[in-house]
Order: sequence, then C-alpha cells, then structure tokens
Amino acid sequence: MPVVSLQFRPKPGPLVTDETILAVIELGTVAGMEPMRKQFVAAAGVVIVLLVGILVWPGQVLVGSSVARKGPATPPAAAAVAKQLVTGSEQEQRAMLAPGLDQDLPAGALFPPGSTITLDAQGWHQAGDYAATAATLREPGAPDTRVEIGFMQVSGQWRVTFEEKAS
Repeated sequence: MPVVSLQFRPKPGPLVTDETILAVIELGTVAGMEPMRKQFVAAAGVVIVLLVGILVWPGQVLVGSSVARKGPATPPAAAAVAKQLVTGSEQEQRAMLAPGLDQDLPAGALFPPGSTITLDAQGWHQAGDYAATAATLREPGAPDTRVEIGFMQVSGQWRVTFEEKAS
C-alpha cells in the first residue's frame, strides 16, 4: 500500500509557534481503479490537507487575519510618537511622520485639537524596523474609532508610516 506524506512546517515567528502540521494520506489499491483516478484522489487529498492546514494555521493566513492578536505593550518611545501625532500642534504632528510622508498629505493639522489616542495594552507587533499597534482614536464630535498605526525606525527613532481605521 503506497503512502504519500506531506509535511507542513511554518517557520517560527511572532505569530507562528513551532507547531507542525503533519498529514499522511494513505492511498489504497482498489481493484479496477484506473491510475489516473488514483492520482486525482491523491491530489484532491493533498489539496484538502493544505487548505485545512492554511485555514487553521496559527497565523490565520486566509481566515480571520484582521482578528486582534495579543502582543507586548507598545514601547514608550513609540507610544510617545503616537500621542504626539494626535495631540501636538500641526508642526509637532507632522514631525512624527516618516520622511516623505508629510508631502503626500493635505496641508494643516492631521487631527483636530482635543483628539486623543489610547493604545491597546498588548497591541504591539514588530518585525525588524517596522511595527504596528492597535488603538482607539477619539476626535471631538466623532464616535470612537478603532485604528491601527504603522511605524518604522528612522535613525533609531520611531516614525509613523500610516494610521488607518481597523477593519
């Protein structure tokens, strides 16, 4: 009885543990089954195992990718940048942006006076010089908005690359 073995081993990372998905599909010989049909059954089994592996993989590759994941607390330096981005004067807000981003945005303050931001206690996710955190933005006269703020390190300083409404 031939055995096909498929091993799915995601690389360890911030969202993936050392869990290994190992699927073994046993292909039996059925009298009268043509070789082409056996290959089709084997291929279908492999596809099913891959789809199940991807859908339940701890990184949530295709399903639930916008689900909040717990991470460490936002570093104080990045938290200060996020707060200054929202509460500072026009010049202070724009000074928190990554180089070049200022020219791509409309003139004026980025957030109205009285705006505040509350960072999630465990919303920080970092990969090298890039990171993101989840937060709640409060602007005067508007309902609270869940946002994600992207950061990059520029000369050892965190700078904002994006702020967008969380989905």
